Amino acid sequence: MKRILLTVLVLLPAGPLSAGEPCPPDCAPPSRWYFRIERVERRCPVASETHKWHEVRSRTTEQEVPCTRLVPVCVTDPCTGCPRTEMQPVAGTEKVKTTCTEVIPVDECGKKTEERPRVCTTIYLDCWPCAGGPKPPATAK
Repeated sequence: MKRILLTVLVLLPAGPLSAGEPCPPDCAPPSRWYFRIERVERRCPVASETHKWHEVRSRTTEQEVPCTRLVPVCVTDPCTGCPRTEMQPVAGTEKVKTTCTEVIPVDECGKKTEERPRVCTTIYLDCWPCAGGPKPPATAK
């Protein structure tokens, strides 16, 4: 907990501070007005709720998959006797990686506690007469 104290001294003539006739200067000695500001900072535990609506799971598998691919083959043309390249299909298997992602609905609720700062500021106004009255409070430095 951290506390800050600030005191301000203001000299005002004694008398009513509202509308109306003020006292003449010889009727009372001046008063001292003290404005005290206290600022207190505390760390308080605050509970908050957590919700988890879904869970994502993914898995990777590797499989052998049958496939057909074209392979260039050099053949001779029977009519002309000239060589040429043709593409012929060849059957085979390939390894393929498959990733499966599942979204599973989950309705979980929980509570989490965390520390949060809380600041409280209080302003005091005190009037201390100059002559013959009690002493004002000491100021914190």
